[in-house]
Amino acid sequence: MFRQNCGTVDRAVRFVAGVLILLVGMFLLGGVHGDLNGVVAAAFGGFMLTTAVSGFCILYVPFGISTLEKRKGSPLEVNP
Repeated sequence: MFRQNCGTVDRAVRFVAGVLILLVGMFLLGGVHGDLNGVVAAAFGGFMLTTAVSGFCILYVPFGISTLEKRKGSPLEVNP
């Protein structure tokens, strides 16, 4: 659907941070009970988890950012 723009390290950091922020928002900040701060933090953690799993960050697009590693060539690529 979308072209990936998050590299392996970026995705790993997003995943760990997303899980932590989601848990803090839900339980420590009261998101489970409907506290606005907790819900916002949990939503941000969910956004980070989604970008980690999909490998696509919509916020990178306007700035042309990509943290994907450069490929040196694929086995099917023919060099001229």
